[in-house]
Amino acid sequence: MEKAEEKKERKPRRPGKRSPGYPMISLDEAVQKAKILWDKDKNNYIPLAAAYEHLGYKSPGGYAARIIAALKKFELISEKQNAIKLTEEAVDLALHNQSDERYIEIIKNLALKPAIYEKIFNKYNSTIPSDSTLRIELIKEHKFNPESVDDFISSFRKTIEFAGLTEENKESEGEGQPKFPLKTGEKPMSALELMALGKKPTIEIPIPLSDTEFAFIKMPHPLTNAQWEKIESILKAYKPTDETKEN
Repeated sequence: MEKAEEKKERKPRRPGKRSPGYPMISLDEAVQKAKILWDKDKNNYIPLAAAYEHLGYKSPGGYAARIIAALKKFELISEKQNAIKLTEEAVDLALHNQSDERYIEIIKNLALKPAIYEKIFNKYNSTIPSDSTLRIELIKEHKFNPESVDDFISSFRKTIEFAGLTEENKESEGEGQPKFPLKTGEKPMSALELMALGKKPTIEIPIPLSDTEFAFIKMPHPLTNAQWEKIESILKAYKPTDETKEN
């Protein structure tokens, strides 16, 4: 009589628990990668294969695909038929200095584009709790994978701090301290602070000459009428003559 082989019941394999969608990198990292794409292809459509190559990834999918997804979540790129293109905001970030008001405004706006970022930030009204408290909430209320929640918290905090949206940043603004730290660690003064010291802030104005060429004018701001007229007269002096055009 044959012995019946004991067969262990094989339980179906459970897929790993997935956290809610969020960018795998912080906003400052995403902005740096968008700048690389700008330097390579400006605001033209970039085939995904070329975008991966520009960013230093040998193959699509996996980590590289998550980087592209992060740029989309921060609305730095749009995608169309296996190609991506920088958004208007991403182009402005590439053209402006970090101390420019336009740059600061865009960063504050993009920081909360990921839905989960906006939800957490608005709940605490910019006063983000400790990592321990936040970790428990994310796991219990937002169904985060315990193995990935720390990565989320790290990227979230870096993004909020980079955008100057923390309570500490708001308090320092009220005390006349710099409101937006540079990546290098330097802290530029705001326009009001510069004016209080008798100095005028500078602005850099990009002037599109074609789809791939830009001219830049850097000047103090605001200007007097006399200063503006002087700039106009100097620019007119550089206007090419008919003979120059023919050459």
